[in-house]
Amino acid sequence: MILVLGATGTTGGEVARQLIAAGERPRLLVRSPAKAHAFEGKAEIVAGDLDDERSLPAAMRGVDRLYLMSTGTNFLELETNAVTAAKKAGVRHVVKLSVFGADDPRVMFSHWHHAAEQVLTTSGLAWTMLRPGNFMSNSLAWAPTIKTQGVFQQPSGTGRWAAIDPADISAVAVKALTSPAYELEHLD
Repeated sequence: MILVLGATGTTGGEVARQLIAAGERPRLLVRSPAKAHAFEGKAEIVAGDLDDERSLPAAMRGVDRLYLMSTGTNFLELETNAVTAAKKAGVRHVVKLSVFGADDPRVMFSHWHHAAEQVLTTSGLAWTMLRPGNFMSNSLAWAPTIKTQGVFQQPSGTGRWAAIDPADISAVAVKALTSPAYELEHLD
């Protein structure tokens, strides 16, 4: 059984859709089941919240693979709760949505992910880290500065930072969740 966190969000929702398309019936942990109505009959929808540790054992029961992602100001606490519950439940493999640069954090966001990665890597669970840069879906937010200044701003100094479509990130997550080995190919 695969448990997907964040199924009403950008990547979690896409992971859930792609798992369903691949013939899986994932379990989705959502705060508001009403927001997951598109998955009714295709996935098991469980109400819960990473902020409520009491809701996690039931969500993790019978789960052997987990797509881990979270947001919020208590990001580290949320992911620690998820990893702790996953370990207690016997989850075998966790695929974590992290961020580019988490292995060598230089900006605050990568520091947060680095700390969460440490919780996972020291947990004893098998893991796969996904470290994308910018999401292409965020590009619409760049429109005002592109229109008024002819630029978009990125905390990369003079370096370059490639953007990626959340569907592509999700495809890699699905491969990691469903295959013991995975090959990625570049398409022109």
